[in-house]
Amino acid sequence: MEYIDLHVHTEYTKGNGLSRIPELIKKAKEYKMNSLAITDSGNIDGFREFGQCCKEFDIKPIYGCGFYFAPFGFSLKETQHLVLIAKNIDGIKNIEKLVQLSNSNIIGNKPRIDISLVRQYNNGIICLTGGLGGVFDKPYIAGNCNAAIENIRDLKDIFNNDIYFELQNNGLELNRLIIPEIIKVSKSMAIPCVVTGGSFYINRTDARACNILRIKYNNRELEGDGFYFKSKEDIHKSFQGYEEYINNSVVINKRISYKL
Repeated sequence: MEYIDLHVHTEYTKGNGLSRIPELIKKAKEYKMNSLAITDSGNIDGFREFGQCCKEFDIKPIYGCGFYFAPFGFSLKETQHLVLIAKNIDGIKNIEKLVQLSNSNIIGNKPRIDISLVRQYNNGIICLTGGLGGVFDKPYIAGNCNAAIENIRDLKDIFNNDIYFELQNNGLELNRLIIPEIIKVSKSMAIPCVVTGGSFYINRTDARACNILRIKYNNRELEGDGFYFKSKEDIHKSFQGYEEYINNSVVINKRISYKL
């Protein structure tokens, strides 16, 4: 029973995330995870601490970022979540460059990138579609199915075989409803799915503290208590019958190496 969490927020997801990196890595070790990703929203400030803690606990670090993607260009405020993971040193450099450029396009405290920047700095990167706020889920749930599919077509054109639809189950009705739709579209577009966690805090009991933090920063409260850091057992229980998509997290992990 294997699973690699490729979508994880820490306290560096400012005003949204609660997980402190040392505690997160300790929990990953407790869960017998040999690899773990960091994908904070809009920044890579936690990279150094994450790498050091992973080394201490003999866990392979996976470096990524949850970008605020501007699907209609920088003139409009709307953003969607786009998770980019570095599969090699070039990928890390391109994520660093995208973060730098995103800070030149901030609206509402959200540093943003658009499709043209992704086209320019995509080498060495694996693309994930994000959770309910992502480049597919968000417009699809809003009824903009054509926009959702157009996003994926554009990203597929850029990333070829390095794009995956994300499947998350954080205990919400929307998760239950959107998962079959994602799988149906993924098959029609020949793009694989991968299960991710999308956590903002470590334990279920941290949900209330996370919401208090979010309210302090004028962010919307998270529904329920399902955005905790899940064990391999939690994931396999939530995605019974979808073992192929769980295993794709392992497939992706095998493609990631930061050795020169």
